[in-house]
Amino acid sequence: MKLLKYAVLLAAGLQLMACSVRQRVARQAQQSLLSTPELQSAHVGIYIAEAESGRAVYRHNSSRYFIPASNTKLFTCYAGMKYLEDSLVSSFIRETDSSLDFIPNGDPTFLHPDFHFQPLYHYLQKAARKRITFIAPSISGKNGLQEKLFAANPLGKGWAWDDYMYAYMAERSLMPIYGNTVQFSFNAANSNIASLPSFFSNYSTDWRGWDTVPPGTRKGFFLRRSWGTNNFTLEPHGDTAATNLTFSTSDDRFITALLQDTLHVAHIAYRQGLQESLAGYHKIYSQPTDSMLAIMMHRSDNFFAEQTLLMVAKEKLGIMRDRQVIDTLLKTDFKDIPQPVQWVDGSGLSRYNLFTPEDIVYLLRKMQHDFAWQRITAILPTGGTGTISAYYKNLRGRIFAKTGTLSNNVALSGYLVTNKNKTLVFSILVNNHNASVGNIRRHIESFLTKLANEK
Repeated sequence: MKLLKYAVLLAAGLQLMACSVRQRVARQAQQSLLSTPELQSAHVGIYIAEAESGRAVYRHNSSRYFIPASNTKLFTCYAGMKYLEDSLVSSFIRETDSSLDFIPNGDPTFLHPDFHFQPLYHYLQKAARKRITFIAPSISGKNGLQEKLFAANPLGKGWAWDDYMYAYMAERSLMPIYGNTVQFSFNAANSNIASLPSFFSNYSTDWRGWDTVPPGTRKGFFLRRSWGTNNFTLEPHGDTAATNLTFSTSDDRFITALLQDTLHVAHIAYRQGLQESLAGYHKIYSQPTDSMLAIMMHRSDNFFAEQTLLMVAKEKLGIMRDRQVIDTLLKTDFKDIPQPVQWVDGSGLSRYNLFTPEDIVYLLRKMQHDFAWQRITAILPTGGTGTISAYYKNLRGRIFAKTGTLSNNVALSGYLVTNKNKTLVFSILVNNHNASVGNIRRHIESFLTKLANEK
């Protein structure tokens, strides 16, 4: 009887303690976030739960829908961690004494400046004397109809069309090269413009008026690309010293010409539309998968995210179609998600994406359940690194989180380790604000720091 009374009293005490914690967190949320002038007119959703038990610590509009911005990458990252091999498959190669055929696999790291080790490039370079063929195959789709292996649009659904030439919105493709961007830079020493890759210096570039400006007075430039083309126009009176712009990937023959110039070979053949069996092909691997995912999450790289989702689609479905793989993931891996989501791209560039804070916390708990903690924390940025390099420096090694930013929208979701070594999962989504992004992030930082140190 005494043991029963003790158990009842203990349960009651624990319940009171839990209520006390929730009340304290609610006060902190009100003081640090919800009552601040910057957030008075915004829509705010917060969900915090214990990582191990899933027990809610605090919720505010947690089941309502928000635009998650780059928090969408958390779902893409999970898919990449689960379905891609330990190293990225860059291409499939079939080789004879006189020929080499290759089928690209959507690897975004090929000749990307972040990665100096380039196995596919060196492999193709060694075969430069052979007859090299770039194959863009078809596959057997529904009702036996032939479909292109790359079945996605270069730009995602709901992306801002007038951002098409900016590097953060690089096009998706079967054969990424140089991150599907080109860098133009002003060389003050000779007053000329150089491009990387150099192919673009002489390719459909209109150096309008450049020769009319005396070399000694040239200080910068303004450059733009015409929609749907690879025609660049340069104005000599801008003040830009260097800029990264996208190039159009819609024509595989253009990519073939760029690759041919890069490899310094006389000719690379191109073949499209034939169904190819992978019998007789072998894989060429490029980078460790997690090294690419870590850059994706630390820098919030949209291009890496989009190509990751397409590579997952190829692995699971045999076709690079983002809509189909998203639907498949929602029906399988994420079938128990709390609220049905509207998920349309891999990066979060689209404002059509709609998730709830509870959905994102669900994903974070699932990630922790399915993967080693050391792997997760190596991929996500911590305090003072990545996109939170200016924040949470006192919580380095105790917070691991993904930011999200679109105009008028801010997000932060991840893991928080408290002073008592308890891991919390959280998602804070702010939509429709009209304030300084930095101020909002500082308010979120204040709230989470208090939560970490007082819990």
